[in-house]
Amino acid sequence: MTPLQDASPENSAPTVASYDPALMEDLHRNIAFANAYRMELIKFLMAISAALLTFTVTFRPMLETVQWAWAMWASWSGLALSMVGGMVNMMGWDRFYMSYRDVDYKVGKSKGRIEAVKQGKEKRRKIDLWRKTGMWVQYVCFAVGVIGAAGFAAANIDHVRKADDQATQINVGTPSNTRNIAPVGTVTTIPPAKGHDQ
Repeated sequence: MTPLQDASPENSAPTVASYDPALMEDLHRNIAFANAYRMELIKFLMAISAALLTFTVTFRPMLETVQWAWAMWASWSGLALSMVGGMVNMMGWDRFYMSYRDVDYKVGKSKGRIEAVKQGKEKRRKIDLWRKTGMWVQYVCFAVGVIGAAGFAAANIDHVRKADDQATQINVGTPSNTRNIAPVGTVTTIPPAKGHDQ
């Protein structure tokens, strides 16, 4: 290979100086935005899953008869697994970014840059396997939980136990609530207490 070929663009590795600094700044900012929105989506789905799980748990005792009980169990299972999948997904992203320190940086100091990049890519490939599994578990089980909760609520909306009117009304006329109230315009006398001088 001639020196001219060695100096050709296709045979030379790009350097930092060959990139536009403004373009690199935009690239890093957009990646940061994408990561922030991704984390917010994971946390949002986990919060909605917890709220729906609480709703279905408190809704069950209010029913006279239960219809579509299988939908309730499917919803509970889906929402619980969705929260677990979300935690696995977030932990996967944590391990993904920490691999740059634990592998690329530490291995690079002892075995060189080329070996560090190779091991780093392999490490992140393994992390992505279980991270993406957690991500799909979160999304799919969230959908199952929402559909199950909606079906359970729709099937039982007319079976909500009605409040007992007798228990909520004040029992006017019972000895504990009855008072001797004199008619308007009459004078009442209060009898003296026992042992009191007349």
